[in-house]
Amino acid sequence: MLRFAQAELPVNAKSVFLTVLLVAAAGFPGQASGSEPLFLTGSLFRVPDPVKAYSIFDNLDSGEREFRFESDSDFTLSAALLVPVGTNPGGRFSGKVYQIDNGVEIPIAILDGINTPWLPWRDGFYGDDYLIGPQIRKDAASGIYKISLTPDSGGKYILMTGQEEEISIPASVRALSALPLLKRDYHRKSPLTIFSAVGGVYMVGFLGIIHVLAWGIYQAICRISGRFSVKKYHGRAVSAGGRKGRFIWLTMSLGLTAAAVHFWNPWLLGLSLWISSEAISGRKIFPGIGSRSFR
Repeated sequence: MLRFAQAELPVNAKSVFLTVLLVAAAGFPGQASGSEPLFLTGSLFRVPDPVKAYSIFDNLDSGEREFRFESDSDFTLSAALLVPVGTNPGGRFSGKVYQIDNGVEIPIAILDGINTPWLPWRDGFYGDDYLIGPQIRKDAASGIYKISLTPDSGGKYILMTGQEEEISIPASVRALSALPLLKRDYHRKSPLTIFSAVGGVYMVGFLGIIHVLAWGIYQAICRISGRFSVKKYHGRAVSAGGRKGRFIWLTMSLGLTAAAVHFWNPWLLGLSLWISSEAISGRKIFPGIGSRSFR
């Protein structure tokens, strides 16, 4: 029969640590390349910045979608239509580009999805495959512009706008937060496939920072509790100390982290963070079978 060892931390301190850890893990992004991903809701979408690079994801089977741009200065109007190979390789879309002057819509360009070849294109950040169709890159004066899209044969598609990619930690986190929708809904892949692309480097860094922060919180709670002495253990415990013991628990933490990414589950991530923090600290936290410890 398995028996749980008495914790080295007082119960109240460990409870506080787990509570803080799970709350932090609950912030693990669960929704939406170098361009920031956005997911369309409604038939009219206002692009936040006509210069900044965005990838706008949508599903359009009928009707029309409108995308509006507004700029106080001259800019380059850039847009491209793509479809995901994994879920909608036969999707085709067309559009018209208008300049709006005093409420009057003036046609300035066409996105011809019927006569334009749709060519293979790979997203280096996520490692996903698309077909890229009609594109536009046009110098535009300050003012209001609109792209109106209609499906020739609908389904999932992506409208890429702008050219200036934002390289920052918040932008990277937002890009990583798009994994479940992108991989599962648009490509029928596991989010773990991010590790085969450039985005995997960012994901490793993102998860590494979370693990370091979790360990720091753990140590801070230990110090605040003021109790560092190892209490007498009653029952049988598997030690997280020693090289072999730490290797076992850190391997378990790595496996749970991979599962957390695959299922995009904050609870699995929280458990992984707790195990890695305890293992690094060499705590005796888990029940064992018999009196043997992994040292």
